[in-house]
Amino acid sequence: MHTIFVGGVHGVGKSTCCEQAARALGIQHHSASAMIKSQQAEAISTTGKAVVSPAANQRLLIQAVSTFFTTGEKVLLLDGHFTIPTTAGHVEPIPVDVFEALNIRAVVVLVEEPHVIHDHRKGRDGNAPDVIAIEFAQAMELEHAGRIACAMTCPLTILASNDKTAFVAAIQKISLEVARGNPA
Repeated sequence: MHTIFVGGVHGVGKSTCCEQAARALGIQHHSASAMIKSQQAEAISTTGKAVVSPAANQRLLIQAVSTFFTTGEKVLLLDGHFTIPTTAGHVEPIPVDVFEALNIRAVVVLVEEPHVIHDHRKGRDGNAPDVIAIEFAQAMELEHAGRIACAMTCPLTILASNDKTAFVAAIQKISLEVARGNPA
C-alpha cells in the first residue's frame, strides 16, 4: 500500500491531471479535501481556500486514507497541498509526520505560470489572489515539497501542469517503481 502525493497551489490543475492519470492507469485518485470532507463535511470551507484548523483537517485526512487502504487498494493517487493558507492570513507548512502517516512513497509537484493559475482561479472561483501572491505560494509549496521528499527519502518530481501526457507517464513510472520497492 502506497500513496503518490501530487501537490501544487490551488488552481494549478492537480485534480484534472490526476483524474486523467487514474483513468489511463486504472488506479484510484482522491483529492485531500474530498477525503477530509468524507470524514467531516464542515471541515472544508465552501467559500474560500483558507483553513480554520489545519491540524484537525490533517488528522481527518490521515483517518480517511487509513480507511481507504482497508478496502484492499494498493495505490492511492492523492492530490493536495504541502502548505495551507490559514484564516489568520498565514501559510502553514504541513508537518512531515502527516505525510509519513499517509504512507507517501513519491512526491509530485505541479507548477504553472502564476498568471495562468490566476486566470484559471478567476474563471473557476470568480476571484483569485494577485499574481505575486500566487507566485509566492507556489514557491513555498515547491520549497516545502522538497523538504518533505528529503525527510522521507522519496523521489521528488516537478512537472508542468499543462503537459498531461508527461504527467501520466511520470505517474505510471513512479507507480511501477514504488510497487517494486524501488525509489522512482
